[in-house]
Amino acid sequence: MLNKEIIILREKVKSILKNMLPFNELDFKIHFDKDYKQLKYIDLYMHHEYIRIKKGTKVENISDMNNKIRKCLKDIYKEFEEEIQNLFDKELL
Repeated sequence: MLNKEIIILREKVKSILKNMLPFNELDFKIHFDKDYKQLKYIDLYMHHEYIRIKKGTKVENISDMNNKIRKCLKDIYKEFEEEIQNLFDKELL
């Protein structure tokens, strides 16, 4: 896959997430498998803290480490868990 196509694919997923999760300080890192055919995981970032979400990740399996920002990220994921998990099943190409 060409670099341009990879960038477009990442931006497509990022756009879906930004529309779904309209929080000012929230950012995302999108990771695909080596063939760029399947979404591998999503990192939700806020103020230098992040949580990693993979297909099948359950809210109760995410540690907040007694950190308020990670707790906030976990709460965001809890609210949108189903929608985020659906991204792992979408045909992105």
